[in-house]
This record gives sequence, structure tokens and C-alpha cells, in this order.
Amino acid sequence: MKRLIVLIAACIFLDVACFGRTPDIVAGEAKSSACASCHGAAGVSENPKIPNLAGQRPAYTVSALKAYRKGSRKNPEMNRIAAGLSDADIDNLAAYYAGLLPMASKGNPTLSVKGKVSYVFCQECHGPTGAGSGENPRLAGQHADYQVAQMKAYKNGSRKNPIMSGIAAALREEDMRALAEYLAGLK
Repeated sequence: MKRLIVLIAACIFLDVACFGRTPDIVAGEAKSSACASCHGAAGVSENPKIPNLAGQRPAYTVSALKAYRKGSRKNPEMNRIAAGLSDADIDNLAAYYAGLLPMASKGNPTLSVKGKVSYVFCQECHGPTGAGSGENPRLAGQHADYQVAQMKAYKNGSRKNPIMSGIAAALREEDMRALAEYLAGLK
């Protein structure tokens, strides 16, 4: 019984669905070599338009990769890569990236003050520190340019999520930039 409780606790801690197996972090690291050229060797992208994966919520990574694989989330490169991933590969990658240390970007201090005020509306889903929860992604330390692009995609409908689309619809571009700069500076 104790072993079952420990296993359940480990699954909850990793925030990954464990139906019959535990993700293999070593296999995830090996599979991540295909991701490194864009997302960085340690899951921190050098390109501000490409998201950081280090420290990302496992359930979010699983959900995103499966959406790319299915084609319901559009990005030609990611759709191609995800098409070759098994469910085990996806779980392993999610567990690997979740275990890496996230990095804070350098947010614009002036805009960050305004963004901090706006973040109040985001905390319920993304947490008080931007670390995310469940399938709600970690936003802390994410590149500001990437975050602005995602908010615009929700606003114009090219990314679909009823909650995010509604929130983004109410944001002006300067609000998006301030919010993104604040989140970029969080760790």
C-alpha cells in the first residue's frame, strides 16, 4: 500500500498521466536532441520568438505535443516533428523538460510594472508566480516576443482556447507587451 501511495504521489508531482508506466527522463533527454537546435540544449532558446521548454509543466508539454501531432495546433516544423513521436516519447520529453531549470529573461523594467498589474487576471490559471498548473503552461521566464505572438494568435483566432481568446480580445498590443515583459522577468 505504501508503494502505491508513493507511486501516486510521484505521478502527481511530475504532473504527468502515469497509466501503467513512469516516464523515462533519460530517454526524454536522448529524444530532446531533435529539439535542441531551436529550443536550446538546456531547454532555453536563444531565439526570442521560440519558447523555452525548461521547467515547463509536463501536462502542458504533453497536451501541446499531441496537438501538434494531431495537427490541431499549427506550426509546420512542430507538426512534422511531433508526427514522429509516440505517446511514450511525448511523456518522456515532458518529464525531461520539466526537470530542467527555467531561466528568467531580462524583461523591460518600465513595462514590467504595468504588466504586473495586468497579471492579476492571469493568476487563477497560471499561478501567482507564473509557474502554471496542470495543462496551464508556465509563463514565467518565457521570452516576451514569444508571449506577445501567442497572445496575438489567441486574439486573431489562429490559436484556439475560449478562455485565452476572450482574455486576449480585451488586450491592446501595449498591454500584451507589458504583460509579456513582466512574465519574462519572473523565474
